[in-house]
Amino acid sequence: MKNLGEIAEVRAGYTVRKPEKGVPTVRYRVLQIKDVTADAALDTANLATMNLPPVSDRYFLKHGDILFCARGARNRAAVSEVEMEQVVVGAQFFVIQVKGDRLLPRYVAWYINQPTAQQYFSERASGSYVRMILVDDLLHLPVPVPPLKVQQQIAALHQLGLREQNLLERLRVKRMELLNGLCIDVAGGHKRISKGV
Repeated sequence: MKNLGEIAEVRAGYTVRKPEKGVPTVRYRVLQIKDVTADAALDTANLATMNLPPVSDRYFLKHGDILFCARGARNRAAVSEVEMEQVVVGAQFFVIQVKGDRLLPRYVAWYINQPTAQQYFSERASGSYVRMILVDDLLHLPVPVPPLKVQQQIAALHQLGLREQNLLERLRVKRMELLNGLCIDVAGGHKRISKGV
């Protein structure tokens, strides 16, 4: 077991401020908490765009970055799986970058999203209106570090579980559509329901 600060670097996202008059701006896409889905994936299809003063490269989203939602009811972690140009990570996030090659970002994100880690954050959260996690608390999160092969297996199993969950949800929606269509036909007198129903 190691503290997250021993195995990863953590930095805050970019604080968006209104540009001062006369300062040149650049149009950037900005990643916000709303862009992290309920199952802790990044949805980058509809990123907000903002005119900001030139932003340092350190605030750009990079492949393999783990984005930790530092504010809000659920402190999820999501991994950037694709390379994106000049996407600014907002201040609602802490950006976690694993050190070396002994740790998989997908494994670390998976662990952060587990009940054990979520309980750790719940016990340390501050803020009465908007729950907030401090960087020091994130750095001290205990993380088990199994061999790389085990991390890969855990990450793969987790992905399969998410895929199954997605397929089951799509099946549920299709069944409801079918059932509602049948009921509409029955209501219109086009079909009858058998006596066994």
